[in-house]
Amino acid sequence: MIRRSDLILVMEKIHEEKIVEIAPDAKNRVFLLKEFAKINDDDLDIHDPLGHTVDYYENIYYTIKEAVERISAIL
Repeated sequence: MIRRSDLILVMEKIHEEKIVEIAPDAKNRVFLLKEFAKINDDDLDIHDPLGHTVDYYENIYYTIKEAVERISAIL
């Protein structure tokens, strides 16, 4: 699936690294979601909210929502 994909969007840097480890030729096709959406943030990772507060889940939700809306406008 990685090799057939034109674009791969991931949440965390470790995901990107794992994909490139599995398929080095995917290096130029895999991006962090916030990076591809051009969201300026010191931390481009979107961390798993599992075990965090409801407020944390909401922040993650709105971050993903903003990123997806920006990307859908581009594509």
